[in-house]
Amino acid sequence: MTDNQDISGTSELAAGAEPTDQTGPADPSDPADPSDAEPRAACVLCGKPTDLPDSTPGRTLCPRCDWEETVNSQCTG
Repeated sequence: MTDNQDISGTSELAAGAEPTDQTGPADPSDPADPSDAEPRAACVLCGKPTDLPDSTPGRTLCPRCDWEETVNSQCTG
């Protein structure tokens, strides 16, 4: 291992350099971004907005209600 590598084997960044994040969120001003193209669907249990577009078929749940449904379905038995 060389002196400029950490224990994971990746090179350290030069002083003052910032890493580029290729997996970050899309540019909100990008008109091709489909997440802003239509309103969010409402949760069928609590009515709060979900992460899904309004045109999503089926039973849409917000993250909290989805988590609660998953926990409750696993604990019955």
